[in-house]
Amino acid sequence: MATTYYVEDKRGNAAFMHTNAHTAAGVITAALDALDADLLGNYLYYTPDEIVDDIMEALEVNRRRAVLYYAVALEGIKVYPCAYIRNAGAYKRGHVSLTLDLEANEVF
Repeated sequence: MATTYYVEDKRGNAAFMHTNAHTAAGVITAALDALDADLLGNYLYYTPDEIVDDIMEALEVNRRRAVLYYAVALEGIKVYPCAYIRNAGAYKRGHVSLTLDLEANEVF
């Protein structure tokens, strides 16, 4: 079953997204895609190897996870849970952003 989230970045770009992802990495990947379809690809391609290597070594994660950490930090990604309001026929964003623990790969 798909879960609906509201995502925004530090520049005020925002979008609703529906995803079946239940891990932090999956939710962040979907969030980056919702904000800009090329965003994750750009980070994967253009992030200097030295930065990725430092993150991989410090956090003991693979390359993709290191790039996700970097993208979240630079873009200021916030993810909010949403609830569907039947009377209004629309989704309403929660007030508190989720904690996305990429290291444990959990969403709180």
